[in-house]
Amino acid sequence: MRLTRAFAVAVWATIMVTGGCNRPQAKPVQAVAVATQDGSPFPAAMAGRWKSDRHGWEFIIEPDGRIASAVLSFGRIAVTPGETTTLTTKTGEQATLTPGPWAVHYDPAAHMLTIRIAM
Repeated sequence: MRLTRAFAVAVWATIMVTGGCNRPQAKPVQAVAVATQDGSPFPAAMAGRWKSDRHGWEFIIEPDGRIASAVLSFGRIAVTPGETTTLTTKTGEQATLTPGPWAVHYDPAAHMLTIRIAM
């Protein structure tokens, strides 16, 4: 009985030491994924500052299609892909915004740019 218990403890200890509490060794998620409908390179002419006249959003798009920064329409908050933003609310509380993966998709045939932001 003691031998079985000692063996079980040894197995458990080995698993905990070798496995531990580490994060999975997966590839980090790309902050901004860029794609075009036909697989061509993102058109550099689409690069620049895109700003809404009414709704308050704004995007800075790099020549390769990545988003350098964005201003979100709710609260006019400036965010950067892959970086957490902390701000103080009107009531004095702290708000933390952590972006998930962002996607930029351009369809040259339809001349349509789609930007998806996960927060």
